[in-house]
Amino acid sequence: MAQRIHLLYGVYLFIYILFPQALAWATSQLSLWSRSVGMLLGLIALLLFIWVHRSHGSNLSVRLQIKESQTLLTDGPYRWIRHPMYTAFYVLHIAVFFLTANWFIGLTWLAGLTIIIILRVKREEAMLLARFGEKYDSYMEGTGRFLPRIKRPKPGNS
Repeated sequence: MAQRIHLLYGVYLFIYILFPQALAWATSQLSLWSRSVGMLLGLIALLLFIWVHRSHGSNLSVRLQIKESQTLLTDGPYRWIRHPMYTAFYVLHIAVFFLTANWFIGLTWLAGLTIIIILRVKREEAMLLARFGEKYDSYMEGTGRFLPRIKRPKPGNS
């Protein structure tokens, strides 16, 4: 499923770059300011990808698997969120919408990413719970899935 979605991404982008008039029907009138936001979001996504990859070290795998030598990552961006790579993908996909100014590309890319993540995250977290048990469960309680948790003060503490 994920491979088909990625193939569609490539086809849409290929058509947009080589034959922009073919997707002109879905063009959004975005200001230069909005396009600048897209560039900034793209840069943020790139920096987050670099940070995630450096934090992963030998744990990195394209396939959904737990390696024999895998350790539980709780450093770098993993200090605050459990799935910073997926967050970076969302930021990148939003950036692509702003940069292309094409709602069809933006909507289909975000929908495709959401489908992939829905199918993958629950399985990934189940695998991590099976491997790391209570340690991962405790980690889940202290971190957000895709965004950092906003900690509320406990009643009576100011």
